Amino acid sequence: MNGYQKYKENSIYSMSGPELLLLLYEEAIRRLSKAEYALEDKEYGIFEDSLLRTSRIVRYLIDILDMQQPISRDLRRIYNYLIYDISRIKAGREREKAEIGRIRHILSELRDAFDQASLKTKDTHMVQSRGNPGLGDNMALDLEQIMFLLQRRLNGMQEMKRLTGELLESASRNDQISIGLLLQMRADEMARIEAAGEQIWLMAEQGPEEAEQVQRLMSQEFLETGRPEGFEEGKILEIRSKTVSLLKQVREADRRLNQSVGGGRSYYASNK
Repeated sequence: MNGYQKYKENSIYSMSGPELLLLLYEEAIRRLSKAEYALEDKEYGIFEDSLLRTSRIVRYLIDILDMQQPISRDLRRIYNYLIYDISRIKAGREREKAEIGRIRHILSELRDAFDQASLKTKDTHMVQSRGNPGLGDNMALDLEQIMFLLQRRLNGMQEMKRLTGELLESASRNDQISIGLLLQMRADEMARIEAAGEQIWLMAEQGPEEAEQVQRLMSQEFLETGRPEGFEEGKILEIRSKTVSLLKQVREADRRLNQSVGGGRSYYASNK
């Protein structure tokens, strides 16, 4: 284990109750998303491993409940329900993406609710951490995080395409009110796309090996040669390839928009 890995693992154990709980929710949500990708690609070993790790995290959430808090009883029922559903999916009785998405949605709502509550009060339903929540595995460069950031950027680009189409339609009607609103929405989406890209490059600052790996995954050579190593790199290549294809469509729409609305520079050339 290198220095960064040790630092990251020690950071987990030094977290406050609210910080650890939010991290556990985030990790469970990410594992479920990975299970969805694996199911889609028929990578059943990765699919089952991702569900197993999710179950372990949810069991740990039960272990750290403070049962003196009234909300803990309700949370325990929800967690047990989630474990039961995960086991059904893993056993193959309901091996459907929609079922995984439903569980992820429940965990996302719990995360968001607790995040909001933690901003208002120091009280939590947590007790002191017990054992290892299972977050210390594979502590090197987080390829899953890169994969999800790239997906977030691709989703943003799809939204940019939609907004640009609506802008072209509004421009043809000379609807200045709609044009103003849509331009602001497009600027906001552009900022989110940029933020996702910046987060990826920040991950390169973990160390020399991580920097080299990020540079390779984000390079034009990786995009063109198509030689991924493992499941996550394969998904990264797939998402980047989709982004390039979408980028061509957005670029063309952007050129037409600039001609119609006037002003503005094309943003998209550097966002492969």
